[in-house]
Amino acid sequence: MRVIICEEDYSYIEIVHSTLEKYATLKGINAEFNLTTRKPSSVIKSLSGSMAEFYYISLDLSESIKAEELIEAIRKEDQNCLIVALSQNPESFNAKLIEQYNIFATIDMSDRTTMTEQLKSSLVDGFQHYKSLNYFGSLSNNVGESFQLNKNRLV
Repeated sequence: MRVIICEEDYSYIEIVHSTLEKYATLKGINAEFNLTTRKPSSVIKSLSGSMAEFYYISLDLSESIKAEELIEAIRKEDQNCLIVALSQNPESFNAKLIEQYNIFATIDMSDRTTMTEQLKSSLVDGFQHYKSLNYFGSLSNNVGESFQLNKNRLV
């Protein structure tokens, strides 16, 4: 399962990436962290190359590309990927945005303990979602089977 993370805050990007990486390892989930970046423009560029199944996107982006534009660009390229919205401000999770862009999960980053549990849950739920669709076909990993984990690129 290919994962892309976009969060501008250095401390949060590290927490998100390391939590997901460690939990994928613990659960034997085949997770490839193709891109971990602070720049939404890097995610946009990656859309023309290899796609990801899972995107963790901060709604608190301040670069010239806003979070909603980034999510819209991702959805335009892939209607079936899972998008998890991250925010330090829970008021950012408006129902219209969640419904319009078919957001898979929302993670409130204002409480770090809750945040790490929500990150873990989203990863397992996403993996189970794809597994239930037989997305991985004969390559599907069950919990506890071997896995491959690629190192991230920080852009």
